[in-house]
This record gives sequence, C-alpha cells and structure tokens, in this order.
Amino acid sequence: MKYIFLFLLSLILNLITFRCGYTTRIPSQIVYKKIALSFIENKTLKPMLEIILTEELENYFKNQPQIKLVNLEEAELIISGVIDNYEKKPAVYDAFQNISEWQIIISCQVKGKERDTERIIFNNSISKSLNYPIEEAEEKVIREIMKKIASEIYQQLSSQW
Repeated sequence: MKYIFLFLLSLILNLITFRCGYTTRIPSQIVYKKIALSFIENKTLKPMLEIILTEELENYFKNQPQIKLVNLEEAELIISGVIDNYEKKPAVYDAFQNISEWQIIISCQVKGKERDTERIIFNNSISKSLNYPIEEAEEKVIREIMKKIASEIYQQLSSQW
C-alpha cells in the first residue's frame, strides 16, 4: 500500500512538473530576423580585440539560419558593445615556479536595441576566460574566447522571448 501511495504521489508530481516545468530550451522562433552589428569599442590596451569580436559575431550570426545580417538602415535589432577588460595572467606554475599556463579574461558590455523604437532589449556584461599552455598562440585563445562571447550574445538575444 505504501508503494502504491508513493507511486501515485510521484505520478502527480511529475504531471505538475510537466505542465509548469522549467526548460532551458532555446526558442526556435526568433522575433528579430534582421540584425545589424554596430560599432564595437575597445577600451583596453590590447589592440585588435574589437575587430576579432566583430568577425566572430559575423561568423556566428551567419551560421544561424533564422537570422540575417543586414546594414543599420534595414535592421530590426542593432547590437553594439564595449570591450572593457583584457587580462593575461599566470594560471599554473610548474614545480620550479615557471609559468606553464596562462589565463586570458575578456569582459565586455553588450547592448541590443530595436532600431525603430530605440527600446533596449538587453544590456548585459559578459566575461569569459580560458587557460592555455604557454606554447599555444595567444591570438588563437583570444579567438576562442570571442567565439564564446558571440555565443553568449546569441543566448541573451534568444532568451528575451
């Protein structure tokens, strides 16, 4: 009898959870189909970060079939950003206190606003980091971090609906 009661209780809880459940699924229907990338500003001392982020955003959005990159005049949504932090610091030392891995941290403030209404859809800070061995090229790591930032921007864009 006790097991039947537990089974029924479990079944009821599953039904409630199913109807009122939380999901991490990204909606397949995106409201803004035409997106433009505005100026990405680099406020760090590391040159070229704004160019790399712009390239990675373009590559990321071009691979999203429901989104079309357009110029500012045609856009429904305009994405802009400011890269405000770049850090490269030792992450791991070997037994002789030599650096064996570096860590790069890049932070930026990203904003998405509707072109016609000027309504801000999202305005968030994003910070990503990556550890890498000293033999690896720094630019390759920077590109990987920028890919992560582009993905995060898309996630923020998608989570608004």
